[in-house]
Amino acid sequence: MANEPLRRRAEPKLARLAVKGFRSIADQELALADINVMIGPNGAGKSNLIGFCRMLSFMVSSEHGLATFVAQSGGAGALLHDGPKKTPQIDARLRIDYQQGSNEYKFRLGHAADDTFIFLEEKCRYSASGRPENPHWIDLGAGHRTPQMLRSSQLSVQRTQKTILNLMRRLAVYQFHDTSDGARIKQRCSILDDRYLRGDASNIAAFLLRLREHRSEYYYRIVETIRQLAPFFDDFVLEPEYEYVILRWREIGSDLVFGPSQASDGTLRAISLITLLLQPIETMPSMIVIDEPELGLHPFAVRVISGLIRSVSTSRQCIVATQSTQFLDEFKADEVIVVERFDRATRFNRISENELENWLSEYSLSELWDMNIFGGRPRPVAAQ
Repeated sequence: MANEPLRRRAEPKLARLAVKGFRSIADQELALADINVMIGPNGAGKSNLIGFCRMLSFMVSSEHGLATFVAQSGGAGALLHDGPKKTPQIDARLRIDYQQGSNEYKFRLGHAADDTFIFLEEKCRYSASGRPENPHWIDLGAGHRTPQMLRSSQLSVQRTQKTILNLMRRLAVYQFHDTSDGARIKQRCSILDDRYLRGDASNIAAFLLRLREHRSEYYYRIVETIRQLAPFFDDFVLEPEYEYVILRWREIGSDLVFGPSQASDGTLRAISLITLLLQPIETMPSMIVIDEPELGLHPFAVRVISGLIRSVSTSRQCIVATQSTQFLDEFKADEVIVVERFDRATRFNRISENELENWLSEYSLSELWDMNIFGGRPRPVAAQ
């Protein structure tokens, strides 16, 4: 039921991520928690970590997923740190933990002809809980353009492969920035595109229609939460026409029907975020990545959305990039990752709540950020 608390995480989660050579991320390793709130100045590299997560999702989406991502990004050279002459490859390693042990996956992508990537290395391994780390890596080969994880038939790989693929396929990046006249959220969508909420909310009308018809308790919880932020909101009007549906609604005390072009940018983004975070757990991604959820929201809405993220994090891992100090204050210090850039390279630094204990007794996180106690503010190049 929608009013039941989310189940505590029993699924695998991404515990560590090491990346070399991807855009501004020259060489970084990052421990990930249930909630990971990234804050830093423009250009520091928050979006590049989100971009790497998007690449992982594309890689395992289909045989041509990686090639599609590379083409949409402007070619392989555009993804390499300072270009292919300086950085000819991307090196990555993921550790996925769960109750029985850890699964690791590492790969190297090399710059190849036609501005594409080939795999220079691809390996995986499993280490059981309570035992020494397994020294044996299973080699999946080199020279291929599609992850061999998608097609490996080795019995020794299959269990590890399943765990890794499940997490990577259920890793979803959400960015609800585009609310322009041509934004996809404002267009009609097929009623058949209703299984999962897309990263730009382009199918939100079909997704809400499915919830209303099959999981009404979740649908009405979404409606009630939207009313907290927009008291004039009554209900959605989701009426399919020729197998398509568009996002429309009514206001309380009126029989007029309003369309998406009549909503404020903040209202559309709030509807998208609430739908994402209050959907049934079985349709929710295993790992949720959200880029600047505070954009265009009222301060009260920021508080509501941050509360929903905390609730979701009990069962789903969350990574959030923000520039809002108010959003920052809704989280604990050790849930915050400061993102800065030094010598053209991104650095990630997780805040230690113990180290800030004396400061936090008198100041909020946003005040400490303003005081530049833990970094994350723009700085002159000469001072880096």
